[in-house]
Amino acid sequence: MKATDTTRPVIFSYPGTAPKDKKVYDILSMHYPEYTGNCNQIGKSTRGFQGEGIPALFDEWAHVPCYTYTTLQDDPGIREFWAISLDKMWEKLFDAPGGLGGAIWGYSDETFMVPEPRKGNSYWIEFARTAKPKDYQGNCVGYGEWGIVDVWRREKPEFWSTKKAYSPVRLLEKEVRDVRSGQDLHFRIYNRFDHTNLKELNIKVDCNGRTYSVEAPDVAPHSLGILTLAGIDWNGASELTVRFYHEKGLLIDEERITLGTPETEQKSVAKAEPLQIVEQNDFLVVKGAHFEIPFNRLTGLMEGVTSNGREVIQKGPFLNLDLNTSHKTGAEVREKASNYIVQDQDWKLEQMTYEERNGSVIVRLKGQYLKIGMCLNIHIDPQGTLYMDYVTENEPNGWLREAGLKFYLSDSMDRLSWKRKGYWTTYPENSMSGNEGSCGLYDSPKVAYGKQPKQPWSKDRYNYFYFADAGANSQKPLTNSAKAMKENVYEYRVTPKRDKAAVTVLSEKGEVACRMNRKSDEQLILYVNNRWDYPEIAWGDYCKAIDVTPVYGKIKIQL
Repeated sequence: MKATDTTRPVIFSYPGTAPKDKKVYDILSMHYPEYTGNCNQIGKSTRGFQGEGIPALFDEWAHVPCYTYTTLQDDPGIREFWAISLDKMWEKLFDAPGGLGGAIWGYSDETFMVPEPRKGNSYWIEFARTAKPKDYQGNCVGYGEWGIVDVWRREKPEFWSTKKAYSPVRLLEKEVRDVRSGQDLHFRIYNRFDHTNLKELNIKVDCNGRTYSVEAPDVAPHSLGILTLAGIDWNGASELTVRFYHEKGLLIDEERITLGTPETEQKSVAKAEPLQIVEQNDFLVVKGAHFEIPFNRLTGLMEGVTSNGREVIQKGPFLNLDLNTSHKTGAEVREKASNYIVQDQDWKLEQMTYEERNGSVIVRLKGQYLKIGMCLNIHIDPQGTLYMDYVTENEPNGWLREAGLKFYLSDSMDRLSWKRKGYWTTYPENSMSGNEGSCGLYDSPKVAYGKQPKQPWSKDRYNYFYFADAGANSQKPLTNSAKAMKENVYEYRVTPKRDKAAVTVLSEKGEVACRMNRKSDEQLILYVNNRWDYPEIAWGDYCKAIDVTPVYGKIKIQL
């Protein structure tokens, strides 16, 4: 290579396999560094995305989640979580001397909806099988859904995260606490273009229903500067959106800026009559003006909970505890080979008591899931708000996946809406998990095998790769958007169609995460987690790596 072209630098993947006594490459070409930039492969290494005194290029990095089969069947929210990895990696690499860049694996999904797998070729048989669980083998074959777009080129959640993480324009402040009418606002801005001055961009600001054009600052490539927003009427506004456009009108990036100090919405609470308690042989029934909560005396659990005359919760709450007992992360547990999940049927009630206090009722439960002990208190006020707190003991330790409570919901539930604090300040329309949104649980029809879907990816309900030929593990599967975990939720509301009944999870500080799933027995389940993580995300991607112990939390639900 050197003899053929003396001017061109040479890369060599897996450079540790090259002869040690010969200089055959000029750039250290490495695969899958940790999100910190550290990588060790066959005697070669990088630290902080820099390597051994020569430029480093990561020709594969930030692998899109695609081999975490059981997670993707239950919770496509791992695709949203992946954004943290890419953002952290690019931010650190961009400022690293000698860090040349990274190539995401990959751009599009690599799955093939063949009529039936070919026979007689060992490579094809291995390719078709991949590493999917035996029960999920089918005619849709391939290596996996490892793209930021799918095979039909529809944008997946990873697409927007890639656009945001690699954005060449980075506003370094996302909120302004002290805002006065007529005052100019100033923001630090980082120009991450290689050749473009920010003054070449067009900037638009949306505020109070009006759009303003703003003069772009003179900031050279790879430099910090100040963006000044002047002449904008933001009197009374709680937020504004800044958009950066290429001179030809293409959207480069956008950010939503919070103005003033966010205040928790204070809703007026109508005075309600004290709760009634009805003692029955099998149930303790707590009644309010618009709701009714029967507690089964044998299990201590709520059963047949109604709101405005409609059943909303069939049964619960159960402990939701999912953990990795091996204290490993990444590729070692991507198939959840060594995880432990508490089973609902293992719950045994040991003690149930209740008391009336200031018009409210407090129900206290104590019991066990095999060897795991649990104490749960449910405080019910006359307005139909349930304040739950729980703590466990003797749980196995390891890396936590989920810890919280779960509820069996009524099959009449049909719609979801939410408000949350997402990783990004803005999301596109039809995103799977924007900062606020709504969707039907079963919005779109089943798309036949091999046919091109007409709806956005977020509304898909069937997947012929992860669920084999059936496409789902339920006769009535949820959409991707309804199934995906929403992190840092302020409000998560599940309702029947055209009905006042509702189950609403509330968290004033956005400290819970919620998701739903519909199982093969057709049971609709709501998971409300106080702590959560994705330790199975592979190849150096970011995860929290938090210990299971101690397990405790508070959850607030409004009927």
